[in-house]
Amino acid sequence: MSYIGKELKRFNLPEWLIWLPLLESGYRSQAVSPAGAVGLWQLMPDTARRFGLVVSATQDDRYDVSKSTQAALRYLAWLQMHFNSDWALVLAAYNAGENTIDTAQHKAKLDDYCDLMLPEETQHYVPRFIAIATLLRNSRASFPTGSVPQFMKPQTIDLSARPELVRASRSVSPDRWVIPKTQGLDLMGKGDALQLLSQHPPLIN
Repeated sequence: MSYIGKELKRFNLPEWLIWLPLLESGYRSQAVSPAGAVGLWQLMPDTARRFGLVVSATQDDRYDVSKSTQAALRYLAWLQMHFNSDWALVLAAYNAGENTIDTAQHKAKLDDYCDLMLPEETQHYVPRFIAIATLLRNSRASFPTGSVPQFMKPQTIDLSARPELVRASRSVSPDRWVIPKTQGLDLMGKGDALQLLSQHPPLIN
């Protein structure tokens, strides 16, 4: 983890991304997903090749912690530029691919992550990352000292001023998520209706 922390600083990426491999692979360099993602950062073959790794029948750099970290951080830096440092979109794109997010934005004619129709796994991905980061930050585990991104910060809302949220809360399933947004709380994906994150930090299902 110390190596990844140093490389995040070198790439000028947020320190809290140190927890991304925990969500992706449980920090296991030999992890392989059913979809074909491999390694600490769970890179797909095309993405790995695109950012400089060799993936062939005789060599797979995705298993190499140093090489895969360099590729993953180059990808994250590219996503940060592509999505104008909207980290909810960056994380979603890391999970689903930038083409999926671009297509969803085009169909919705909206840019905000919470407004997009995304694959179910991706709907849960950002809240799960927030949950992991929140739980580890609130535990005795070492947590990066860098600032927490705005979209991860707990916020409260005045429900009397947001009747649409009250109506939505009466119609959603019990497992619906709520995540913080720059302009307040909003519903996202499939989670719990109206968790007030300032009082109840997000938990992993």
